[in-house]
Amino acid sequence: MITPERFDELMLDFAYDLLDETESRAVQEFLAQHPEAQARLEKTRELLALAAKQPFPGVTFSPPKADAPSPSQSVPRRAAATRPWRWVRWLVAAVVLLGVLVGGRPLVRFGRSYIEADMAHHVAAEKRNAILHERKALTDPIEQEQTQLHARAREIRNEIQELMAQQQERFRSLDEEIANQSLILEVSGPEAIQPGAPNHFQIATLGRAQRNPVSAKLHIRVLGEEQRVLYEEKDVVSQGIYTLHLPPDLPVKVNTPVALDITASGQGQVRGELTERLSWAAPRYVTHLATDKPLYQPGQTVYYRSLTLNRSTLQPPDEDFHLVFTITNPAGAEIHRLEGTTQLVKLANDAEAKKLLGPDQKPIRGVGVGEFTIPEDAEGGEYTLTVSEARNRFPPESRKLLVNQYTPDRLEKELNFHRSTYGPGDEVIVQCKVRRAGDNGPVQGIQVASAVAQIDEHGVVAAPLGPIDAAGRVSLRFEIPKKLERGRGAFTVTFTDGGAVESIQKPIPILLKKVFVEFFPESGELVAGVPNRVYFQARTTLDRPAQIRGRLVNSKGEAVAAVETLSDDSESGANQGLGVFSFVPTAGDKYELRIDSPAGIEEPIPLLSERIQIRTDTVAMSCPEGVTTEPQPLPVELHTVKRPRQLLVGAYCRGMLLEHQRVRVEPGQPARVALKLPESVGGVVRVTAFEEQPGGGGRAVLIPRAERLVYRRSARK
Repeated sequence: MITPERFDELMLDFAYDLLDETESRAVQEFLAQHPEAQARLEKTRELLALAAKQPFPGVTFSPPKADAPSPSQSVPRRAAATRPWRWVRWLVAAVVLLGVLVGGRPLVRFGRSYIEADMAHHVAAEKRNAILHERKALTDPIEQEQTQLHARAREIRNEIQELMAQQQERFRSLDEEIANQSLILEVSGPEAIQPGAPNHFQIATLGRAQRNPVSAKLHIRVLGEEQRVLYEEKDVVSQGIYTLHLPPDLPVKVNTPVALDITASGQGQVRGELTERLSWAAPRYVTHLATDKPLYQPGQTVYYRSLTLNRSTLQPPDEDFHLVFTITNPAGAEIHRLEGTTQLVKLANDAEAKKLLGPDQKPIRGVGVGEFTIPEDAEGGEYTLTVSEARNRFPPESRKLLVNQYTPDRLEKELNFHRSTYGPGDEVIVQCKVRRAGDNGPVQGIQVASAVAQIDEHGVVAAPLGPIDAAGRVSLRFEIPKKLERGRGAFTVTFTDGGAVESIQKPIPILLKKVFVEFFPESGELVAGVPNRVYFQARTTLDRPAQIRGRLVNSKGEAVAAVETLSDDSESGANQGLGVFSFVPTAGDKYELRIDSPAGIEEPIPLLSERIQIRTDTVAMSCPEGVTTEPQPLPVELHTVKRPRQLLVGAYCRGMLLEHQRVRVEPGQPARVALKLPESVGGVVRVTAFEEQPGGGGRAVLIPRAERLVYRRSARK
């Protein structure tokens, strides 16, 4: 920044154009901001112009010496050459001004020194101009070359980008070509194979481009140690989905390495290969523990028995277990311990133990027995019998047993109601009879200690209608509350005879014009817009099966389904208050059951609840035949709304996957599959429908959408 003092120093240099660009720009900015300085500069220029016209006798100019430096040679910086003479110029200017002011004649002649200084300035300016000209002559070609290089670099960059775009298009074409000439193999099945049980795997051959099932020829091998072939299927024709059934008797020991090797060949040169290592699942066992009775007295002997079976096959194990039986008292202290194996033996000649063989002439395994005599001084209470395996090959199993000092009743007691059924607000007369056991004589001394009826949440005290007569008869009276929810009640009478206190209890036969119905949608939830099957159970207020007939109506009162419990006049055991009906629910509508029989039940029963809602974003599954028999397949019908779904339907029994199939379900178009279950498995089968969704690592994620239970009759006994 230029100050006024600094401007005074630079004003003449600026007037003579001797400043460098930086100082000249700074002076110009100062002049623009200070008009008085601009006026002073103009006045100085006028004086200098006037002084330049004055004569200077004796001042001559001569050419420079021959050894003077040429313009092209290095010249000291202008500032260093001119600044020391700046005071001289000021002095000359002052003298000239003074001379002009006093009549045009200078008072002091500065002489030759000023001329030489002025010439030096001109020489320096010429040298600077020469240097600038020379530098420009040198830098212009360089700048031109740099401009050409930048242009060429832009051309090369554009060429590279164009080549990269061409390569990317080529790679995309190659990917499509590879996708059209290769297969994707997907294998689904159990995470670990079960030894001694059938294991099933589903092999899907998919096109890489659209991932749709394509036909292929499969070569399947199960490899053991050292690539030894344990099982093989050659030239198997698959239409996109193939189910591999591994035999239960693979010639390999449990826990030895096993791998599944699959090669798929499609049309032309299309191929796909996959090798997956299979892990063994440890056999899972279940144990049943039983005692000869639930109640014991001190001094009696507890006889117990355990049976251990393979959970998947329900067959005895092929190996011996080391069982540990323990009994703990009510305080948790162990009072008995017995260890042994699961082999049955029989004694011969009272000394030699011989293994007991089964029908297959193999030792019977999986059974454990023992006994324990309760001490005479044992405390009463709840004791716990537990069986476990020394190597934890099955979870411990426990059973409770009661030990009590049992004293036979001293009183024989009877209790009867004067009517067969009662309703809300009715009077109840209870007729009781009591006498001492084995004594038909008078019953003096026996008293009624208490008589209470517990009905739902109500407790009602009964009043005696008189004392106990000589025959031991006494009548008690109470009233049933007028408002009842379920009508469950029991009447208890307690008698005392000296120090003995004994009681008798009997349910009260209360009949309400009311039944309780529970609904169970087949696939777990109601799905709008598709057929749904709903199972139901009807019970009376006494929690007994009820036989009903009625209608399921919508919010407009229109009947949408007939509802009736299953009954059979020739088989009374079939009348269990169970039934099933089908209908197509509508989203947002409400449904209720109206009972026509038995008559008099006017209150409708709503179908929907917090547990049961009508949904539109899930899958409806139905198994038309809830009970199947070998070798009949298990049919499954699936429905969906709003969007198509890729489903996997699996059947499981006792933790083992029996069969599974993939199916695509379109909205409004039911899909049907038939699961072929193995002949060796029977019992309760769980059917689950999973939806396949993309997951991490290129693997699909299975999300359960619907599930139900069916029963499979096995031909094996």
